Amino acid sequence: MAQGSVRNARALAMTVVFAIALDGLLAAAFVWCVPVVVASSQEKSSLLGEIARDYTAAGPRVGGRCVKVTVSRIASGEAEDVLARGWDRASDGDPPTVWAPAASSWLALLREHRSARHADDVLPAVSPSSLMQSPLVVAMPEPMGRALGWPSRDIGWSELLALARDPGGWERLGHPEWGAFKLGKTNPTISTSGLHALIGSYVAAVGRPSVIDADLSDPKVQEFVRGVESSVVHYGDSVSTFLRNLLKADRRSEELRYVSAIAMEEKQVRDYNKGNPDSGPVATELPPKTRLVAFHPRDGTLMADHPYAVLNAPWVDSMQREAADAFLAYLLTPPVQAGPRRARRPRDLVRERSPRERAVRRAASTGRVDPHAHAGLLGRPPQARALAHRDRHVIGDGRNVARRRHEAGAREARG
Repeated sequence: MAQGSVRNARALAMTVVFAIALDGLLAAAFVWCVPVVVASSQEKSSLLGEIARDYTAAGPRVGGRCVKVTVSRIASGEAEDVLARGWDRASDGDPPTVWAPAASSWLALLREHRSARHADDVLPAVSPSSLMQSPLVVAMPEPMGRALGWPSRDIGWSELLALARDPGGWERLGHPEWGAFKLGKTNPTISTSGLHALIGSYVAAVGRPSVIDADLSDPKVQEFVRGVESSVVHYGDSVSTFLRNLLKADRRSEELRYVSAIAMEEKQVRDYNKGNPDSGPVATELPPKTRLVAFHPRDGTLMADHPYAVLNAPWVDSMQREAADAFLAYLLTPPVQAGPRRARRPRDLVRERSPRERAVRRAASTGRVDPHAHAGLLGRPPQARALAHRDRHVIGDGRNVARRRHEAGAREARG
């Protein structure tokens, strides 16, 4: 009995020693591996993280060294701000090898901000590859969407503004039980959906796809954009926050009084309808009782093209760029792309499609845009910098009005 106990103790000790040694070897191996850090926008970070783990586990190598790909989740606007001022490892964490924001608009902003600071360009000279595509839509609870004519017609930003500013709200459309028309929107200095919605409101204000500098100083244009911003009842930093709150309201059967319309990516509509408000790899909640439907703004819409930009930054060496390019090649292979394609341009997003949605899909698939018909994509406007930053005071004024209105409503409800 004693001898058996001794043998067991020795076996256990040897197992522990082996485990420690193996752990040390694995740690040393990963230190030796070429690190590739991908700074990804929120809505695809979980998907990319899952792919990166599978890729790293398969043992890729460059220059005889193993490769370790990790994905960090950061909002596109936040990443742009950090890269513009200069990445600080102490406060910002490991600097990225690759930046994968939700849209190329953020690349244009970063170039402008780096240039204004007289800092070197950290972006690649050639246009980065697009990982996936998803247009901006206006999402509404299905009963509300049908009340506005979905799926046979689409609405524009002008109509949304008129509805949001109408004291009669839904009552004029025969639904007094829904209360006021509540518009939700994300911060355009952080969120891609918010940035693209802001650009869409400027396009609606000038009545044409091209916005020039003179338009930004036009009092009528500023008043229109300020009106859109002041009509926002729910303001947030990310669409996922809106959708989590909407799902909670749906559980309480209060979804039709929580919000009337939210600007978001088309893919996020599908995710929410599947019980996945955070756009993770899999749904973690039961689907909502009231699903969302998508309007494609008749003024035109912008495409979130999700670029994959390998940085030309001082902290990225040639071997990391090679490893990042190899991971991109893997991401673009048909088996891997099958997942993102299903996620970003789903065929089962809605059972019925409006004429404008079909036009947007044709424009996206062919690359042809008919801006005069206002039926397709607005593309990547060069004025994104001016719209998001030069006119920040217009956005700020509108948000202050919206906040005061919301606080007054809350006090009235309590009183």
